[in-house]
Amino acid sequence: MTENTIRTVKIQNIVAECLGVKTFTFNNINAKTPKPGQFVMIWVPGVDEVPMSLSDFDDKGNWAITVKNVGECTKALHDLKVGAYIGVRGPLGNHFKLPADKSKKIILIGGRLGTAAIKFLATKLNNTNIKFHLIYGLVYEKDAIFVKDFLKFDLNNSDINLCIDFD
Repeated sequence: MTENTIRTVKIQNIVAECLGVKTFTFNNINAKTPKPGQFVMIWVPGVDEVPMSLSDFDDKGNWAITVKNVGECTKALHDLKVGAYIGVRGPLGNHFKLPADKSKKIILIGGRLGTAAIKFLATKLNNTNIKFHLIYGLVYEKDAIFVKDFLKFDLNNSDINLCIDFD
């Protein structure tokens, strides 16, 4: 199969990250291994197909997307339950290049849902002992996602700054 073939996958887990944002996990073990920064096309049967950043991947073939409920397709996705099936094409697109020199520190900057692709990259950097500094900006603390995941990182490799701009 190529990365352009639609594969049917079963939703294994759904986590409500904050109001209107959920992370969906599915197993896609027979697909090409994704790299941080790549995206997938998610097809909700009978509705539409939309691009989504990958927010996680593990060596068991579990992939995750983090989705804000903003349109017809994302609403349909949010209405699905664990055990439902969706279509996946990918991974597609370019990826972040990891530095060969692990002594160089990388700066990652993101906010709210824009941290989906950054989470995947930060996890990869942490797991390969590449040092990084994450600056995570928000307008409201209640919109924070992935904070528990970020706090599990090896502090020898990472510095995490949460910046909240209250109105």
